[in-house]
Amino acid sequence: LSDFRFNFTDAFIGVLQIANVGFDTLSDVAHYTEFIATPLLPCGEANDPIQKYTGNENVGQPPNDRMTSLMHSFMHYTYVMSEKSLLFCDIQGILDMSNVLCLIDPQVHRYTSQGYHIF
Repeated sequence: LSDFRFNFTDAFIGVLQIANVGFDTLSDVAHYTEFIATPLLPCGEANDPIQKYTGNENVGQPPNDRMTSLMHSFMHYTYVMSEKSLLFCDIQGILDMSNVLCLIDPQVHRYTSQGYHIF
């Protein structure tokens, strides 16, 4: 199996604050005040483009290569191990400087008694 990780090393969580920038409320700027900032990954013309392994709308599509199969296995594993309460989707990634697949911008659907919610 190939190595993969999520892009969280040296990441941090921040909170937006208004500081005389001409907006009346934070909702004029963003839907949420909290954000996560992660280090940049290779993204120049000489680098491979970001590969999308699953989306929000094609979760049930069969994999067509080994890495996509691995991502689908990861999704299935987390779904089963969370007792069907978490479903990863929109998994995409790029090789980092160490040639390890770094996954970015995942979405997770969480099942509660009120139904599924994205977080």
